[in-house]
Amino acid sequence: MLTAKRISKKFETRHTSDHILDNINLKLNKGEIVAIVGQSGIGKSTLLKIFSELCQPDTGTINYTGKIGYIPQNDFLLPWRNVWENILLPAEISGQIDQNTITQAKELLLEHNLHHHSYLYPQQISGGMKQKTSLIRTLIQNPDILLLDEPFSAIDAFSRTQIITKLRKSIVSAEKSSILITHNLEEAIIFSDRILLLGNKPAKIISEQIVRIPNHARNPLQIRKTQEFENLYAKIWPNICKSYENKP
Repeated sequence: MLTAKRISKKFETRHTSDHILDNINLKLNKGEIVAIVGQSGIGKSTLLKIFSELCQPDTGTINYTGKIGYIPQNDFLLPWRNVWENILLPAEISGQIDQNTITQAKELLLEHNLHHHSYLYPQQISGGMKQKTSLIRTLIQNPDILLLDEPFSAIDAFSRTQIITKLRKSIVSAEKSSILITHNLEEAIIFSDRILLLGNKPAKIISEQIVRIPNHARNPLQIRKTQEFENLYAKIWPNICKSYENKP
């Protein structure tokens, strides 16, 4: 679904040159979910922006199949439009508002407990509700590849685990693909099929772990009891700690 080869990126000013990413290679398969973890400022969000074509790499190539949906850290809701109007904005711009779109939007609002808040404005709702609105706005565009940049950070832990469990189920059942940026290792294990750790300066993929936990055990309560969860956490966490110790 998405192939990135030899991606490198520098941010340059008149006096400085900051080499962010170096020789990143990644292949995302159909129906696969990849989580990317690493310290703040390492370049995770920059990499996701490159994948979504919001930012161009200095070297390397990106090839993908299908439509990309990108959910950034900030919700970017328009303050003069209410929740319902913000959700329908992309469909309105593309001229694709039909009964199916409206029905799907209503179902997602109900699923994420926003149906009683659909006529409130961004300044009247919580940060978590804003992030849910941003998620729904992207999902009704029916993307083939979903790029998620810490989209659940403002949502409470209980709701967050519910959302990622349901989202994983829908992505897998529809044979779509996704890349998640997160600082939460537990969230990465619950949600993904592979976990990549970015480290060093400039950032490289310094480790990769396959998550071999069956879908029926992805329930947040069940997954913590599996031996695979404990093994993965024990493998990945020391590498994360080491990358922080080596922070430039």
